[in-house]
Amino acid sequence: MTGSFPFTAEVTDSTLPTAQTATANLTLSVTTTASYSVQLSWTASPSPGVTGYNVYRGTVSGGPYTLLTSASVAGLTWTDATVANGETYYYVTTSVDNGGDESGYSEEAQMAIP
Repeated sequence: MTGSFPFTAEVTDSTLPTAQTATANLTLSVTTTASYSVQLSWTASPSPGVTGYNVYRGTVSGGPYTLLTSASVAGLTWTDATVANGETYYYVTTSVDNGGDESGYSEEAQMAIP
């Protein structure tokens, strides 16, 4: 939840014989952190029969990589909306033909999320 939330704070000390009390009107402001995504794009495979592409991501250069797409991507772009702030990710793609055969990994792309 974001917004401004006013409240009154009251402090009482333990002075004897008469305790002292002070109050202050304060406001707590809550904001959300930025949300990021990574837009990936690639060049079409020149191989005949390619019907789509799989996108993989790892957190270490060179892998291991985890498949991100549940079905092959028909186009030449895909957005990863599951990134976390402060992380660095490494992406590769593969091409898939109409027989379900998958190519080797593409060159790796790196993205650091602020």
